[in-house]
Amino acid sequence: MLDSSCETGQDADWRSSLPMKLRIRSKFVGILVIASMLPLGIALVAFNWFGGQYFRKSQGRICETAASQLAQEIGHSLRHEIDLLDAWIGFTDLGAEAAALGSALPETPDADFLAAMNSLDVRWPMLPAEADEVRSGLQNSLAQKLRAFQKKNPHFSEILIADSAGRLLAATNKTTDYYQADEAWWQEGIKESPGHTYVEGVTFDDSAGTHSIDITIPLYLGACDPSGKPVAVLKAIMNVMPFFQMVPHSFSQMETTFQVVTSSGEIVSRLGDPTLAPLTTQIGPIAAARFHGREAGWFLARLPGFESVVMGFAPIGLSGHDDDNLVIHGFKPMWAVASRADRAVMAPIHSRIRMISLLGIILTGGFVLLGYYIASQKIIDPITRLRRSAEAISRTARLEEVPAPQGPHRSVSRKSLALLDKVRAIESGDEIGDLAREFEFMGQRILSYHEKLESDIAEKTREIRRDLDFAKQFQSHLMVQRYPEVPPLDQCPALGLRFHHIYEPASSVGGDFFHVMNLDDSKAGIFIADVMGHGARSALVTAIVATLLQDIEGRNANPAEVLERLNSHFHKVVNNSDDVIFVSAFYLILDVREMSATFASAGHPSPLLLDRMGGQIVELTPGLTNNPALGIFENSTYEIFSRTIRERDMFLLFTDGLFECLNADGEEFGRRRVIELCTENQDASVTELTERIVQAASTFAGPDGFEDDVCLVGVEILQKAERPDLLNSPLQHSYDSSPMMPGSRCEGEKEGG
Repeated sequence: MLDSSCETGQDADWRSSLPMKLRIRSKFVGILVIASMLPLGIALVAFNWFGGQYFRKSQGRICETAASQLAQEIGHSLRHEIDLLDAWIGFTDLGAEAAALGSALPETPDADFLAAMNSLDVRWPMLPAEADEVRSGLQNSLAQKLRAFQKKNPHFSEILIADSAGRLLAATNKTTDYYQADEAWWQEGIKESPGHTYVEGVTFDDSAGTHSIDITIPLYLGACDPSGKPVAVLKAIMNVMPFFQMVPHSFSQMETTFQVVTSSGEIVSRLGDPTLAPLTTQIGPIAAARFHGREAGWFLARLPGFESVVMGFAPIGLSGHDDDNLVIHGFKPMWAVASRADRAVMAPIHSRIRMISLLGIILTGGFVLLGYYIASQKIIDPITRLRRSAEAISRTARLEEVPAPQGPHRSVSRKSLALLDKVRAIESGDEIGDLAREFEFMGQRILSYHEKLESDIAEKTREIRRDLDFAKQFQSHLMVQRYPEVPPLDQCPALGLRFHHIYEPASSVGGDFFHVMNLDDSKAGIFIADVMGHGARSALVTAIVATLLQDIEGRNANPAEVLERLNSHFHKVVNNSDDVIFVSAFYLILDVREMSATFASAGHPSPLLLDRMGGQIVELTPGLTNNPALGIFENSTYEIFSRTIRERDMFLLFTDGLFECLNADGEEFGRRRVIELCTENQDASVTELTERIVQAASTFAGPDGFEDDVCLVGVEILQKAERPDLLNSPLQHSYDSSPMMPGSRCEGEKEGG
């Protein structure tokens, strides 16, 4: 209710608003005056920083482009040399000649081969060039071809060929050892397929005495070779130092330094500086850490012993043209680097900063005047109108007055009251202070009403929980209370059925349902169903299915006929519902006299048969189609299946909640894991196996548990006398005193006979 003492009319509003506008405007003017002293300094810092970023970025892009061009030229040159070597190998058919030389070597028994190679390797460094062992690899026709190729291509400092056993066949000069099978290049090359080559990064080759790139190519006899295996491996050692210095580059920047470095930061070559020893100088670990991936880029770095530089980099690759057939493996990454001193990069910006600073001073004055005008129109006046509205609402709102609740406040209420205390502490002496007082008054009334509303909700929640407890108890009585004796203890045949189930709804009540029926002295029917969804709605549908099933179960019908009748009755019940309701179901009849199993499925996950005599897991209805769930179509027909059963067979019927449960990563437990558990535990009893499966699924799902209802029913076929400890246990006949309730493991087990 509005205060009766409040003035009304335009004059009163004008008189009350005038002092408030003067109060807040005076504060705002003071803020603008103080803020106007800062723009010059802020502008200088901002322009210097942003301008530096822009110029560094533009120069970084230039260096990146230069590095990319250099990397492309080096990569194309390297690829050209490799393609040239590969083409020469194919043209000269070295594989056939290498195979001939390898076959001419003396045969050594496998047991003595390695010892012989080690003995020769020990003597090899001391053998003169005239020794027969050395001459055989340096003076043959294959070695002459290698030297002829080397003469025309001086970048290759050494070329050698080893056969498929690692023995040296030919070389341009004497190598450091004879047996090559223990070398990494031979081990990689012997594994390569035709059209593939292994290229190692820059290393120091002891045999050639140079910093080199090793190129390894397998030699094959050709398409007519029935074995399809390399007959020898060729290794070509490319001297990279003169090679890198001879690479042409089209860059004219006088202040730009070009280098080739490894991914670990070791400098391989600096263009224009032939005196630099490769792999002895580091570009710096911080800079080297930026070399990753296969993308070009740039960054600002401080190199050891140098000032800051803007550095562009690009990876050196060996990719060829689209029509190249040679595939290259193993090339260790190298990077082309172009860098410029940061001092030279930043020089042009200094003159521009002075001009921008002068312009900033002029603009700052204009912004102060414009800001004052906008604040008056968009901030001060709206705050005044908001204060008036809050005052009117807080005084006239007809919220129900509720007494303050007895006892401690909830944590949320305590937080809200603490916030209101902070609002009450606002004493700015202007419009904002007036607005805070009105807000605090309105908040107190809203919190009081909120406490009353939560009390009503709590009472309704308790009522709903009582209803759910009743529904849970009612649903538990729909489930089988004790298993039937099939056959009875005092009757033949000698085989009997032993049951066990586990039922865990996702909430208080669930949408899964099962039933075990005694059809006659030698037959038992096991029915399992899964209503779409879970919770109270699905539990109500299970009650309907259970009622319809009781009307049908006494009839002498096969599983398909039972599902057809059940579907017809169920469709009539749910047909008038606005929602789509369907139920997947599976019905299994086991006859221990005829040793047969008949079953049918209505869109239900395929159960499993553990054929423990045959040692295999069988899915009963894999990939079954045209057998829809109950309630979808009125006149659905279902296919019936049958098979013989044997002693120790076990059937597992379950709903999709068992194998569709997800872990924290969103991965599904899956039927595969269920089958694997069955395979690993074939000798377990039905009780042990079902417990282990559900425990594994629960552990997989994690602490949040199952999101859907889980029902697992197992039945195994056993001799009556096979488990006398179970037959004589009082637990087997105490179903009334130990009923099997949903939400827990079954405690009553029955073995017929």
